[in-house]
Amino acid sequence: MPARRCGHFPGVSPPENPTKPTTLSLELRLRVWIAEIIRPNELQVTLFWAGVIGFTGALSSVGFRRLSEFVHRLFTQQPITITGYVEGARYMSPWHRVLVPVAGGLLAGATLFFGTQWSKRKNTTDYMEAIVLGDGVVSTRSSLVKCLSAMFSIASGASIGREGPLVQLSAMLASGFGRLRKTPTLKLRLLVACGAAAGIASAYNAPIGGALFVAEIVLESLSMETFGPLVFASVVATITRGNILGEGPLYEIPSVRLQTSWEILPHLMLGLVAGFAAPWYLRLLRKSE
Repeated sequence: MPARRCGHFPGVSPPENPTKPTTLSLELRLRVWIAEIIRPNELQVTLFWAGVIGFTGALSSVGFRRLSEFVHRLFTQQPITITGYVEGARYMSPWHRVLVPVAGGLLAGATLFFGTQWSKRKNTTDYMEAIVLGDGVVSTRSSLVKCLSAMFSIASGASIGREGPLVQLSAMLASGFGRLRKTPTLKLRLLVACGAAAGIASAYNAPIGGALFVAEIVLESLSMETFGPLVFASVVATITRGNILGEGPLYEIPSVRLQTSWEILPHLMLGLVAGFAAPWYLRLLRKSE
């Protein structure tokens, strides 16, 4: 019989060279290689969501400011060219100056009264409590009710700051993002802390201050696993707020120049009177509550 090649039979074509990779195997190898390179680790994922939280926190800050200004103009009936609550009150009649805070207080109280009927869930609205003692869940309904009530008070000229609602909104959004992703409790607390830091940074235009406050006062930790995301969220929030509202100073302080050195005496007396009156004002505030 004629000699045959090893493994070859008549009428059967010889197989391809097994050492030559096919196009499919090359594609699979390339996909695996790319996945191994760009696969994010846990810290990178946390930083990504910290940036998202910082961005949305800044947007909520800008939205709250715009809404407060719009409601303030409705209350005061002043043109858009007049900016600032003090300047708006300066052009109102005396009866209007009394009526606007009263109307704002009534709307704020009504919002709290009816809002508590709508938000019956017992989740906390205190972001510090949610981070330190809770599971990172910040009540969405109760937070919205509180922020809306504060907005009516601020827009009508009440002497409360808007920083609290800004931090509350940012922490609420961070908690919402974490719950949608079914984030574990420890990571959810960190995301809420990033939201609080972003809210403080966008409210005061102080990214490092916001991150340090949450790290030292709330988390009581300066480890890079926590401080890095806090700084990143604060910086993103500050940059976003600056691009929308501008990079001007947070509070416009008019320049004051003394005409004579004797003018320092009334300022000293004012400081002493204010210092002695402050404790009694706090006592009166507690009694009024």
